[in-house]
Amino acid sequence: MLGRVKRAALLPLLGLMLAGCGTGAFEPSGVRSEPPVSLVQATPRPEVSLAVTAVQLETTPPAAPDGSNRLVVVIDNRGRRRVEARVRVRLTGDDPSDTLAEISRDAGSVAAGESRVVRFEIPAEIPDRSCYTLSVQVLPGGEVTEMTGQGARVYRLCPGR
Repeated sequence: MLGRVKRAALLPLLGLMLAGCGTGAFEPSGVRSEPPVSLVQATPRPEVSLAVTAVQLETTPPAAPDGSNRLVVVIDNRGRRRVEARVRVRLTGDDPSDTLAEISRDAGSVAAGESRVVRFEIPAEIPDRSCYTLSVQVLPGGEVTEMTGQGARVYRLCPGR
């Protein structure tokens, strides 16, 4: 008897649940259909796009005779073709005309999609300043005159602050 009561109470609930699970199309009469939106083709990767992706200063151990520091720069070719690259590092004081060190180095030929690590030896005899500005720039070589991308990074360094 109790089983029949459970079934009798369960059947209407099951019917309500199934009624809500139907599929169908709903088309309101007052809505007009618009033509499909045309999509713009994705912009292709540029021919030449060099970027500075990371910069790290490595100090040498105290046992190093010259006491120099190493600057490690990671560049990335996000373009579609192989390109010769050159990395330029410039360290200035508070005043941009106060150039303390300027070094350039060839990064060689960088293939499309390739990253390259370029290391610089920074002289130990850099004068003391309250703050420094470090500019790192990657430039295309050869016949390339235009490029897109993040070809330069500028860092403000204030030791002891």
